[in-house]
Amino acid sequence: MDTHFAYQIFFPSFWLDREDNLLAPHREVTTDDIQSGAVRPNPAMARWLCNGNYAWLLQQTRFYCSELERMGKYRLYLWPPHCLLGSDGHALAGVIHEARLFHSFARAAQSWVEVKGGNPSPRTTRCCARGAGAL
Repeated sequence: MDTHFAYQIFFPSFWLDREDNLLAPHREVTTDDIQSGAVRPNPAMARWLCNGNYAWLLQQTRFYCSELERMGKYRLYLWPPHCLLGSDGHALAGVIHEARLFHSFARAAQSWVEVKGGNPSPRTTRCCARGAGAL
């Protein structure tokens, strides 16, 4: 299941512009945007994400964006909030949930839900495999 939290690097809530406004969804954030100061990570996150170390947070975001760009396949894209854990958007559709439970009860077998991102693999984390690490 696609599962997200309110402050992830691909959500507008993670970023501020020069005037301290949240960025709009459906736009890209580039390394140049960060270097020029046009965008920056929201400093409020540094308090709980990295023990207040904003310099580290800034370094990590620059590294992450530069690695996406270096690979030549992606740039960081900002999505509107979706599939937030605990929200209606995170729930299974009724018919899918019913089928899952039916299978579980009919076979006396536990029905597991795989949370997207809950089992990171080299394929999904390769952009941060070297250097500064992952967010």
